[in-house]
Amino acid sequence: MDWPADGILLLNAPMNATSTATITMLGMENVPIQFTSLQPTGIAIEMPLVP
Repeated sequence: MDWPADGILLLNAPMNATSTATITMLGMENVPIQFTSLQPTGIAIEMPLVP
């Protein structure tokens, strides 16, 4: 998988994420992940910049 050029990763799951949900990515456990719910189709994750 390539790193998203626009910084947004679209996932079709979880479908019912709310603003109280916490998203954690493997290898980035200490990095806060911001996301937008696209209910009922999934979430858009704002990927942190990677040097």
